[in-house]
Amino acid sequence: MDNAVNPQKNIESKLHETIDKVTDKEVDMIAGLAKSSIKLLSQLLIVQHKLKTAIIVLLIKAGVAYRAIPLSVSA
Repeated sequence: MDNAVNPQKNIESKLHETIDKVTDKEVDMIAGLAKSSIKLLSQLLIVQHKLKTAIIVLLIKAGVAYRAIPLSVSA
């Protein structure tokens, strides 16, 4: 039977089309969120690396400064 002749089939067909469109939009939205999350994670890893490097530099400078302090103070 043709969809024009059978309104029930026409309704079901439209319903399936609508579900497919909504599902496609949701999949696109989830993909967009995943892409944003990956980008944010990459940026956080870069910040983490920079902080780690800064801490190492500060520790090295602190060690150099500590070694520069005289061990005994003569009066």
